[in-house]
Amino acid sequence: MTNFQWVIPQGAMLTELAIDGLTDVVVQVNAYRQISNETTSTQIPVCVGLAVPTEGFIPYADLTQQIVEGWLDASTDVAALDAELESQLDNIINPKTVVLPNPF
Repeated sequence: MTNFQWVIPQGAMLTELAIDGLTDVVVQVNAYRQISNETTSTQIPVCVGLAVPTEGFIPYADLTQQIVEGWLDASTDVAALDAELESQLDNIINPKTVVLPNPF
């Protein structure tokens, strides 16, 4: 079974300390879209720039992984990322090219 997920490392959110009267505003998220199965995984880096919110601002301390994943889902073509990841995983499991030792 394959599993897709967002990986958001510590330190992955670039944050403006003060902007437009708001504090600690996330303006960029650096994450990875990952696919894994029982034995193998691979990932693609994703960088998403965010506009300063005009409404619905969520204080930094109240952010959850689900909220940030929602930003990533809304700002990327998740279906295209997942298709590329499936192709990469297949190429890892069933390589089409290999480096063989010299026959001499």
